[in-house]
Amino acid sequence: MNDTLEQALVWHSQNITPIPCEGKVARVPWACWQNKLPPQLLVERWFSTPANLALICGGQSGLVVLDFDNLATYKKWRLTHPGYRDSYTVATPRPGKHVYFFCNEPVNTTLHPVDGLDIKAQGGYVIAPPSSTERGVYQVWQDSAIMHIDKLDCVPQKEAKCEQPKGAGKTKTQYVGNAAASQDLIAQIKAKLPILNLVSRYTEPIPSSRDGRYFVASCPFHQPDNKPSFWIDSGLNLCGCFKPECQTKQYYRKPMDVINFYARLHGCDNTRAICDLAQELDLWCDIPSYTEFIFAALPADE
Repeated sequence: MNDTLEQALVWHSQNITPIPCEGKVARVPWACWQNKLPPQLLVERWFSTPANLALICGGQSGLVVLDFDNLATYKKWRLTHPGYRDSYTVATPRPGKHVYFFCNEPVNTTLHPVDGLDIKAQGGYVIAPPSSTERGVYQVWQDSAIMHIDKLDCVPQKEAKCEQPKGAGKTKTQYVGNAAASQDLIAQIKAKLPILNLVSRYTEPIPSSRDGRYFVASCPFHQPDNKPSFWIDSGLNLCGCFKPECQTKQYYRKPMDVINFYARLHGCDNTRAICDLAQELDLWCDIPSYTEFIFAALPADE
């Protein structure tokens, strides 16, 4: 039995669903396992070949992970929340920290407003040891029990911003960089993360054409969706919904690529979606921080 399979079965025994990943991208459709545990034989089949290990958050387990992208934010959190810092913790290659909790209150995966912190919960998964990427290995940093909490009240709050004077126009975040670099990064994201792989994290696509290009699925944006209304074109790397009420929320009713889909799903703009996906896919090595990079070629609300 390989180490990853062994760890997967340990998490499975704790009512947490493990899934195999290629890098950070799920190899299997996993949305159907958010609220139920897969059979052990299926888990053994998933990990019969080398793969990274990810854990589905939220659902029946109530797993919530605080994802600290940088050590400065994590160290500040430890000082301000001493009652929570002894929970199970993983060191990430970024470098950063993942702090695990079991939360009784339902929590959704969110991009937290505090710089360097995201919350992995319902609708998401987290990469776990002994996984590795080009940047390094995920390792257990604090091998203690996962703390049980009633609600997620241990996240830092962002300091309030000064209000603009009345009559002042809305300002957009300013970045430093160039349009050519932004388009190159966007192309890399689309090449490394096909739309079918991203959509499969949140719903289960069903082939709808013999050539394997087209798929349909329950729409991840509105439930219930008993008659699949969501479509995926794996050839053009685009997706969308047939329902008019859902189409009105798409930019100019246009189909969505991986960036548009991620942005809508997480309630952020395209710029933040590009930043998050670049970091997830380890395409961020040459860019020190998204606040120092401009996506000049991309309209803010494309």
